[in-house]
Amino acid sequence: MDVYVNISSCRYNLQSSCKEPSLSLKYEKYIREAESSNLWRKNIMEFESSNEKINIRGITELTAANAGSVKDEVRSRIRPEHEVLDIDMSEVRILDSSGLGTLISLHKVMCQQNGLVRILNPTPIVEQVLELTRLHRLLEITRQ
Repeated sequence: MDVYVNISSCRYNLQSSCKEPSLSLKYEKYIREAESSNLWRKNIMEFESSNEKINIRGITELTAANAGSVKDEVRSRIRPEHEVLDIDMSEVRILDSSGLGTLISLHKVMCQQNGLVRILNPTPIVEQVLELTRLHRLLEITRQ
């Protein structure tokens, strides 16, 4: 079982909603593992840049917890000569409204220099969110 929510609220919700003590203890085990490994915040972005293109890999989540730092880091690496920003989303498990805002912000930056943003290999959940919000019309989605 994967734990994708804020750990402090998760602990409260699980303890208050579980009727069986053994079930509550089972979830507590998952919460402790997530807290100790800090899995829900782990993002190790890798950047590859050429004259015309910048590639980003290694994003596992794009949420309120990290959207600002991801946006700032990517924007600092975009140069005027870059025409394409490729974001590999094959490892993204979580995408919330803050993450969508980051994608829109990066799209605006690239449009100012006549470039484009491509989402590479989105996971099914990412693709579903992009389609529900109709951002698939704004951002190019590519499968490689």
